[in-house]
Amino acid sequence: MEKERYRSSSSYFAKSKELLNVFIEYQLGGRIETLKTFCLDDLNWGSKFCNPEEETIWSFDCDNTALIRAIYVVLWGHVFNIKEGDIGAWSSDTKKSHPYRGDTVNSFNSLFGEQPYLHRAKNHGLDCDIRRWKDVLSFAWQYHTIGNFILLPNKGNLNCERGRKGDYFDLLLMDIAEYKKDIDYKDGVSAITENPYLLKTSFEELKDNFFLDPYFDDDNNPINLYGLTRKERGVRFLNQKKESYLEFVDKYVKKSEEIIAFRGQKMVEELKKVL
Repeated sequence: MEKERYRSSSSYFAKSKELLNVFIEYQLGGRIETLKTFCLDDLNWGSKFCNPEEETIWSFDCDNTALIRAIYVVLWGHVFNIKEGDIGAWSSDTKKSHPYRGDTVNSFNSLFGEQPYLHRAKNHGLDCDIRRWKDVLSFAWQYHTIGNFILLPNKGNLNCERGRKGDYFDLLLMDIAEYKKDIDYKDGVSAITENPYLLKTSFEELKDNFFLDPYFDDDNNPINLYGLTRKERGVRFLNQKKESYLEFVDKYVKKSEEIIAFRGQKMVEELKKVL
């Protein structure tokens, strides 16, 4: 739907805008710029900004809080003509499933392990490496700021499929590019093929809508940010090659933080136009 028409006609947009304005006024002291560095882990448990929609409180996930859903709707609701109840987790029960889901762009767990344990990082001795450990902890905080979130269609549980394949966003975009080349692809081969938006939308439009400039070259082709294959980023491969793991950690943290800062600034700039 056309952006201005959606924003002027959608009651969900109006509701989301109101929630976001309240948060900025009362939680951030009216300083919208600080939204880009606010870690959603710091939301008050059980508050109206935190509560997951239609999910039990113990299932709290930063990419599906009331606050981040409001940001999704204000920024990107027009892209998918989002209605209340459209955003949430996937389920094999179609009555409980949601067609769209928030997700983190740059994964943390894939390379470092789940917080607070960080077992993958510790297995490689990062907790004994002062510089790298500081970098990991800094990224752990930035990981849940707005510049690392995105709204995507999730038919066929795209979110889960991405996780099974390594959970790197540049590889997801490269996978989409491969499917775009195959005009005879069959539905159900991949969750990507079950979400027509990903295949029918140009990469230029995808880049502009979601502030994904760092993931594309000048011709709007997805790029491999780290020069590594999916196998070379895999847990088994990196477990056997400590030096490769450490080199990847350095590149990954630096690039991820650059992307988060870039997207966070772009998101705040767009929000300023609306709020």
